[in-house]
Amino acid sequence: MKNVIQYFFVCVAVASLTIFNVGCTREFKTIVIKPDSKRFVNWKSGNGHNNSTCVIGSCIATMGTNCDPGLTEDDSTIVGYSHRYDAGTQPCACWEYVDCAYRGHVGFNVSQLKQVGLGAATLKWDPITEISAGDTATNSGNCIAKIYRATEPWEEEKTTAGEEISSWDTGAGINPPTGINVSDTVRGWLNGTHPNYGFFFVGPNENVHEKNNNRCLTRMKNLRLEVLISVDK
Repeated sequence: MKNVIQYFFVCVAVASLTIFNVGCTREFKTIVIKPDSKRFVNWKSGNGHNNSTCVIGSCIATMGTNCDPGLTEDDSTIVGYSHRYDAGTQPCACWEYVDCAYRGHVGFNVSQLKQVGLGAATLKWDPITEISAGDTATNSGNCIAKIYRATEPWEEEKTTAGEEISSWDTGAGINPPTGINVSDTVRGWLNGTHPNYGFFFVGPNENVHEKNNNRCLTRMKNLRLEVLISVDK
């Protein structure tokens, strides 16, 4: 934002020099950049079951290990966790669980910004949250715990390294964030300070060996970069 303020005062100062009949030759506008490729979802899962002590070998896992969240939009991702647990029926209980943890990634091609004046860049999204714990369920809350600037290429089924940009409180009743200023990161991409590997989001719990039916998921739809730029009139 510093560049925008500086340019504003320079523009006003130049415009005030009417003796030279000089005015501003640039103007500000906001552009929207969508993700440059289909969003990536990285998940890891854990599951387990035990053989009944009543009849050896009678327990068979039936839940499967599928953690695919079923996202179809090219500009959406998901963050958080989903646990499924069946305690079985006593006295010969066969328990089983499948736990999934999600990290969401988004990347942008910002090459179009190299020939313009960058004022500010804001990463935005539209959140939809599902939270449940025991018998309580709500659509009000936040499951986005942290956002990172990725410092290496994103790969499925791998924990990507990154530099933390910000963090938020999570849980039911907490308003989810809908955007964050990423101007410094985008400037670094443009001037070569660091490579552009995009951003990724982390949820509040990545333990995939818990026996409960708790869930905390935030779907981040309509991901976009809103960029304030200065261009020639």
